[in-house]
This record gives sequence, C-alpha cells and structure tokens, in this order.
Amino acid sequence: MTTFNSTNTPNLTTNGQIIVGKTGSNPIIGTFASGAGINVSFNSSTGVFTFTALDAGFNTVVVTSASQSMAVATQYLTNGWGGGLVTFTLPTSANVGDTIRVIGSGISAWTILLNSGQYIIVGAQTTTLTTGNVHSTTPEDGITLVCTVSGVEFTAVSSMGNLQVT
Repeated sequence: MTTFNSTNTPNLTTNGQIIVGKTGSNPIIGTFASGAGINVSFNSSTGVFTFTALDAGFNTVVVTSASQSMAVATQYLTNGWGGGLVTFTLPTSANVGDTIRVIGSGISAWTILLNSGQYIIVGAQTTTLTTGNVHSTTPEDGITLVCTVSGVEFTAVSSMGNLQVT
C-alpha cells in the first residue's frame, strides 16, 4: 500500500524507488526491474540508475582449430586459431530468425561452407553448395547471418570487410 506525506507525495521507503506521475490520480511508487536483454542496477550513494543491454543470448566460441561446425545463437571468433584458414559449416537445422555470427580477428581468414540444399544470400549475390561459399578476404572480415527459410536459406543482415561470394 502506498502512503502519502503532507504534500500528497508517496513516501519512498526503499532505495531505488521512483515517483511516477499518474494522470487523474495521485502519483505512485515505481521501480525499474531487470528483464530479458536488460540489466538494471541502482547506486544508493549517487542515486544513479544504470541500464545495461545484455547480449541477447549469444554463445561465444573462440575457434581453436581449422574447422568448426556452426550452431545457431552463436558467435565465432577466429582469433584462437594460430593461422591459416578456418572453415565453418552451417548447421543442418535452423529455425526462421535464428542467427549466427563470424567475427574475424587475429591472423586467420575464414570461409563458410553449406550443406546440401542450403544457400546464403549476401546482398544481390547467392551461393549454394554447388556454386561455392562465402569467405573473408582479410582476417578482420565479419558477417551476421539470419535463417530466413527454415534450415535452408541464410541471409547476411550485416557484414564487415570485403566478403567474397562464389
């Protein structure tokens, strides 16, 4: 229950509470709460709220070998491999909206291979198992792929560098 003081303002009894105006009635006490994708903290000494976006559930894998099978909701960093080409293979199972990232770093270039029936769209270019792959031209290139047809079509929604689509 909210209690009010002599100026008709709610009495704040806990650190981190805020007064929220309410049209047509008395103000109420509110608090910010952490939730999916966001963390909220309050510093009672300074009175400052801090809101921090969380990484939407991506797993991070530092690649330590020349080949890597890919999984959805995962980002891959190539800086764990000591050189040469890192060969990624798309997952055979993915739902519409599932996302995969490759973040080039270090000295390893990378390529993404497809399974039978799959294809990747990068801008106006499309690659299939029979036509080739998507690959970096420098180790720092990166790509974010989203599955747009279940298990079959992956579309680049962002990329960095000069990717080659063959």
